[in-house]
Amino acid sequence: MLRLANDLAGAKTQIAKVLVDDLSKEDTLNAVQYLCVLLMALSRIPPAQFYKFAFATSDGAGRASTWKLGVSGAYRMLHDEHLWHALMPLIEGRKAVATALEQDMDKPIPGVQREGDPRVARVWPLRKVGLLLTEAIMSQRKTIDDLFVHMLSDIYSAEKQLTRALAKLSRTASDPQLADAFKTHLEETQGQIERIDKVVESTGIRLKRVKCVAMEGLIEEGAELIDEIEKGPVLDAGLVAAAQKVEHYEIAAYGSLCALGKQLGHEEAVNLLKETLEEEKATDMKLTQFAEAAGNRKATEKQ
Repeated sequence: MLRLANDLAGAKTQIAKVLVDDLSKEDTLNAVQYLCVLLMALSRIPPAQFYKFAFATSDGAGRASTWKLGVSGAYRMLHDEHLWHALMPLIEGRKAVATALEQDMDKPIPGVQREGDPRVARVWPLRKVGLLLTEAIMSQRKTIDDLFVHMLSDIYSAEKQLTRALAKLSRTASDPQLADAFKTHLEETQGQIERIDKVVESTGIRLKRVKCVAMEGLIEEGAELIDEIEKGPVLDAGLVAAAQKVEHYEIAAYGSLCALGKQLGHEEAVNLLKETLEEEKATDMKLTQFAEAAGNRKATEKQ
């Protein structure tokens, strides 16, 4: 849905304006939420069961149109065991509906869920769908400024993800020197996030809500290594390689941001970004030195 809205907006500016204006209305957001709730409810029904129910309903509607009550019809209804057998599921279903309606259920809103109610816990804040559509439409990268904001938002997401991953890497590494290196870079990464906040303040821009899928993939590669290789020198060598992939991605990202920032005249921001760029290069060098000096040799000796 998001991709469709994005493609439509890119094809014609007028379409984007109409979508954005309409999606900002309360009624439209409610309609999107109701549609999503309906789709979620239908998704809980197995396809084969839904298929039978849909065609059974169709057949029932056809039979109902030929039913004539009258005196004979009422007599047949009272003595028709098949009819009462067919009505039992409807009666039980009606009881379930009545029970559900008697229970309170808050309207799902962002960030609010009532504890103890499994139904609410399953409901994603659906009102955000309309807002996400709007944001996808408005996040078109058509100028250098747009590109700079998007790339800065992307690396901000990457650094946030990395803080969680580095803590795990430091616990997983068997070599104390490597574990300390991961801990040190975790502290640096937290400082780099604060540095991005300063870039935002100095430029007056507003970061977009994006998720860095590249960093997500790189972190997933590292997680797979941890799952597949037992703790020791071999895993350490794999973690170094995975960490260097991350560093190379960040070096490329910050280098590009420095170039764009310079072109846009963001001198203070460029100086801040260069500090981070140098830290990333230094970390990559440390990882290389570890691999060449001790890490990979230990892994080879173990084999």
